[in-house]
Amino acid sequence: MSTAVRACPDCGREIPVVERFPDWCDGCGWNLRPSGYRSASDADDLYLRMSRRFASRLASELVQTQNLTP
Repeated sequence: MSTAVRACPDCGREIPVVERFPDWCDGCGWNLRPSGYRSASDADDLYLRMSRRFASRLASELVQTQNLTP
């Protein structure tokens, strides 16, 4: 099965076109959240907010740490 490609309208990079899925560019992030996007549930939104908060907190801790041994 061959995959069609198209040019990203923002950066021109080739992006694959896969039926049933929205096109998006991994180079510049174009169309990562297409207009009209809705998550499957409120739980998905909660999980996304929590994961962003956790990632931000973890990054802050790593930046402030002097010793990165396990």
